[in-house]
Amino acid sequence: MLALSPTSNYVRRTLLVRFLGICALVGLVSWGALLFAPQALAAPRAPEAPKIAQPASLGLSDFGAKVTRRGVVILHWETGTEMTIFGFNVWKRVGKGAWQKLNAAMIPAKSTGQVVGNEYLLRDKHVQAGKAYSYKLEVVSTEGYSAYTEVVKVKIKP
Repeated sequence: MLALSPTSNYVRRTLLVRFLGICALVGLVSWGALLFAPQALAAPRAPEAPKIAQPASLGLSDFGAKVTRRGVVILHWETGTEMTIFGFNVWKRVGKGAWQKLNAAMIPAKSTGQVVGNEYLLRDKHVQAGKAYSYKLEVVSTEGYSAYTEVVKVKIKP
């Protein structure tokens, strides 16, 4: 029997994990069946630093804010897919002040674990004329890490 080097075993395991992941994406294997695969098949490696992602890599396609004629800020965002999105938090800052979470509880994703995307709206009625506000969206993944969008700014007319 041919002896394989540790490197070739690593390559075989990596290819198998990728193959199973692709199969799961196209529906040939359930995600539940793959839960064992990364631990059982992946080669041991050093501990990783905390995961950091870009919102687009989690499935976010748009985030913006606009002010209505009545002086209400409407925040809107859209996802292209929600495969790994657990939920959202909206953060607000008045001028150069501290960031405050706008929503009391996390806004759940409408289609967690699915390839479909959705649209979301949140109204901020707690704004004052003549002030500038900044907003950013925190996208919380099903894998336990968050990503933040670029900051969007609005100014309420006096």
